[in-house]
Amino acid sequence: MRKYFINVVIAVACALAVFLIGFSVGLARSSFTAPPAQEAALGPDGPTTAMALLINDGKYVKSYTGLPVPQPPTVLALLEYSSERQSFFLDVDKSSSMGAFVKQIGDKANGQQSRYWQYYVNGSQPLVASDRYILQGGETVLWTFSKSER
Repeated sequence: MRKYFINVVIAVACALAVFLIGFSVGLARSSFTAPPAQEAALGPDGPTTAMALLINDGKYVKSYTGLPVPQPPTVLALLEYSSERQSFFLDVDKSSSMGAFVKQIGDKANGQQSRYWQYYVNGSQPLVASDRYILQGGETVLWTFSKSER
């Protein structure tokens, strides 16, 4: 339990650090609510405001900042983009009609120690699959390998 608490504290501290760093260079918003569509910089292919991605595997937290909004602009596409650029393993099941299901990131696979990959956007856990959550630009996305809260 103590190890879990320490991991949660580290994840929160890293998320806060990324937010503060992003804020200082104009990457984050002043609140954790999704920005209105007109605030996102729009390029020919959609929103272009840089984003941040955190991956907490229960032992380490990896941080990627200044990421472009992927096309399509979804949470899963951001993870796939980062996986390709940073060369970490990613296993996704896209066969469900309910949306894509992230099965493994790096060496952590769903079910190990009763933990599963879950994602948060600006500190909130959406109730939709990661391939269906549309990003506006400027968000911080956290993937965490933990016991389900729901």
